[in-house]
Amino acid sequence: MKVYISAPLAQSFKNENSEELIKLVNSIDLILKEFKIDTYMTYRDLLRWGKVTYNPITVHAKRNKEFQTADILLAVHPDEGIGPNITLGMAEAFKKPVIIVLNKNFDMDSLPGLIYQGFKEVTQCEIITYENIDELRKKLRKSIKTFLKK
Repeated sequence: MKVYISAPLAQSFKNENSEELIKLVNSIDLILKEFKIDTYMTYRDLLRWGKVTYNPITVHAKRNKEFQTADILLAVHPDEGIGPNITLGMAEAFKKPVIIVLNKNFDMDSLPGLIYQGFKEVTQCEIITYENIDELRKKLRKSIKTFLKK
C-alpha cells in the first residue's frame, strides 16, 4: 500500500510554522511505516524540502505519477494551503480514498469544513481532528486499520 501525503509545506516555509509542520509530517510518516505503508510527498521526496527545484512540467508529471500510483491521499492541514486542496480535488475526481488531518480548532461548519465533509459522499473519507500529537497518533492508527480492512 502507498499513501500520498500532501501538506502546505511550500507555504509554511515562508513562516514560523515550518518546523512544527515538518515534525507533524514526519510523525505521520512514522505511523504509516509501522503498517509497512510506503509514502510519497512531493515537497520532501522530489524537492528535498525546498532545496532542489525543477521546471513546472517535471514537478507536475512526477506528482501526477506518484498520486496515481497511491492507494490513499492523506491531506495534512489542507485549510492552510493551496497544494493539499489541489490534491483533494484530484482525489475526488479519481474517487481515491482520503484521510484529512485538521487541527481540533478547525471550524467544520465553515465552507472548507463543509467541503471536506462532503468527500464522504463521493469516496471513502476519514476526517481526523486532533489537539496534540498523541491524539493524532491514536486516531491515525485507528483510521489506517479501517482502510487496511477494506
